[in-house]
Amino acid sequence: MEKAFEERRRTQEDEYFHRQELSLVERMHQRATLKTERQGIRLAVGIAYDDCAEALRVLGYKAETVPLVYLVPLVQVAWADGGLTAPEREHIETAAHGRGIELGSGAHRQLLEWLHTPPPDEFFRGTLQVVRRLLDALPAAERATKQRELLDSCYGIAAASRGLLGLARKVSKAELAVLKTIEAEFAVA
Repeated sequence: MEKAFEERRRTQEDEYFHRQELSLVERMHQRATLKTERQGIRLAVGIAYDDCAEALRVLGYKAETVPLVYLVPLVQVAWADGGLTAPEREHIETAAHGRGIELGSGAHRQLLEWLHTPPPDEFFRGTLQVVRRLLDALPAAERATKQRELLDSCYGIAAASRGLLGLARKVSKAELAVLKTIEAEFAVA
């Protein structure tokens, strides 16, 4: 009987250590995957900031969708009123094409998702913070130019639904609030 208990104890120990080993291997695999994802994002962004890469990864970006990061403020402005108009969609699609987003790519599919269903506010806030950090890494003149271009595109989205000669509607209060938030994040007067 003692031998049976000893055998059972050894079997349970073996099973325990086997589970621990599997758990350790899984954690190592997860760490390696995270490191690879961060590295892909860092390369796609073009800077070596681990914190930016990690923030983007946590927000749901992948290396293939990182090129969308500068389009997110446009998407945010477009959704400010609770829905997107056809001209807003067209404006964003044109901006995406101008940034090299190819039809059918992973980035394009993600953009279409955002144009169908708005991302949560935390996503917009987090992305704006990362964009700010990316812009801060640029030389002053280049940073100012990119900030202005990005803000001009955001104002273009707000104006996209004005209609013929811009007379159909004014920029809404909700759009203005989002535009002011973006300007404040970029510290642009």
